[in-house]
Amino acid sequence: MLEITCIIPFYNEGKSLLETVKIASKVPEFTEIITINDGSTNPETKRMMKKVEEEFPQVKLIDKKRNSGKAAAVKSGLLKVKTEWVFLLDADLRNLTIKELSKAMKLVDRHQDQLDLLILRRSPDDKFVRAIRHDILMSGERAMRVKDLQAVYDELDFKNYQLEMAINHYFQKNRKRCYWLQTELKNTYKINKWKLDDSWESYRQEIVGFVKYDGAKTYVKQVADFCYDSIEDLE
Repeated sequence: MLEITCIIPFYNEGKSLLETVKIASKVPEFTEIITINDGSTNPETKRMMKKVEEEFPQVKLIDKKRNSGKAAAVKSGLLKVKTEWVFLLDADLRNLTIKELSKAMKLVDRHQDQLDLLILRRSPDDKFVRAIRHDILMSGERAMRVKDLQAVYDELDFKNYQLEMAINHYFQKNRKRCYWLQTELKNTYKINKWKLDDSWESYRQEIVGFVKYDGAKTYVKQVADFCYDSIEDLE
C-alpha cells in the first residue's frame, strides 16, 4: 500500500482542529499525520492542541510561535515528511468524513502511475463558485508526490495566500497529470470562525495575493485549462 503523510496546518481553528485530527487518524492510508500550529492565539485552539497531544500521541505537532501564513506552515511540515506522497488537509472543513478521505487515498494508490495530483473537489455553496471553478482551483485538499510539492517551493516565487494557485501553476506548466474527485466537503467561512477585524484582514490578504500572483493571465489559463478530468474516469 502507498505510504502517504497527511499535513494539517491550522490557525485559531478551535474545536474543528480536534475533529479534523480525529477523522484523519482513522484513515488507514495515512502513514503519518503532521499538524502545524501557525501561531494560534485563541485559548480554545490551545486547549484543543493539548487534547490532540493527549488523545493522539502518534500525531506530530509543529508549534510555531508566530503566524506566518499557510504556505510557510505547510513548508515547515514538508521538511518532516518521510513518505513519497503527501496529502494537504485544511482544519476547518465541514462534512469531512473518513469514508471520503479513504476513498481518495485508495484511488491515489490504485492510479499512482497515472496521476501526479489529485484535488478533492469541494461541494460549492452556490453556482458562482462552481462557475469560476474555485471548488477545484482553490481547494486545499490535495494529494501529490513530495518531490513535486518541494519543487513548487523551489521553483516559484509566491507568498502565503497563494499556495493553491502556485501548485496549480507548477502542475499546469509542467504538464503533470491532474485529476479531481467530487466530495461533499465545504468551506467554513472565516467570518464564522474569527473576530470581524481578523476575518476581513485575512480576506483582504487573500484577494490581494490572488490578484497579484503572476497576473490575471495565469488565473484565466487555470480556469480555462487546468484539471478538468475526474479520477473516476480512470476506473
